[in-house]
Amino acid sequence: MLDIGYSLGMAMPARAARRTADAVFAHLQTAIVSGELAPGEKIDPEAVGELLDVSRTPIREALLRLEADGLVERVPYRGAIVRGVDLRLAEETAAVRLHLEGLAVRLAMARLTDATLDAMAATLDDLARLEADPGYEPEEWNRLNDRFHGALYEAAACPSLTKPLQALNAQAARIRIHFDVRRGPAAKDHRAILAACRSGDPERAARAAQLHILHTHLRLTGGEDVDPASALGAAAALAGIALRDEHGV
Repeated sequence: MLDIGYSLGMAMPARAARRTADAVFAHLQTAIVSGELAPGEKIDPEAVGELLDVSRTPIREALLRLEADGLVERVPYRGAIVRGVDLRLAEETAAVRLHLEGLAVRLAMARLTDATLDAMAATLDDLARLEADPGYEPEEWNRLNDRFHGALYEAAACPSLTKPLQALNAQAARIRIHFDVRRGPAAKDHRAILAACRSGDPERAARAAQLHILHTHLRLTGGEDVDPASALGAAAALAGIALRDEHGV
């Protein structure tokens, strides 16, 4: 016969340990995203333990999660190091996303319903509330962002296109988590995408989605222009985006 008291007694400490690891993860994630912990800086588990008054176990778990998210890397003889952004990977990811996103939005336009558009608007309202919340969590922002773009992918009804896009978006989310997206153009761009979708104009909607990817890439990487000979420059040219007009390139 199962000893219920024993089972609950085992579960409660497990839940407490998970909450502790979550708190350590949130603290370190915030420190990395805010720049308090700079790329290349070593994370000292002993110092973290003293600061947060926790044992090594939740710190180890938090570091494993940060490593999985691409925020931390293990370096021999140094330990856990804050990872910087791979700018080449970020540019290549943005280039392919820009190209595929335009096609996905064009396909979606013929199938978008008022219910889908209203759901997208509700998601943007959720994003706005999250961005105003002092307890803002980047992971929740990524989840809502995926829901917004995912509505378009579902309407596109082309898994051969949207599955690679979802994989690319997962990579972009790992890059994006290094930054505070509230300071970027996402909110304005998302509203522009929704307005373009409501207009019923596929070209306008596709362009709004593609400009959103370009704007976000430039904001996240701190760039002000795009090399026309780069992958992103080629994708923009293929999309008919005049970089000189848009960004002074």
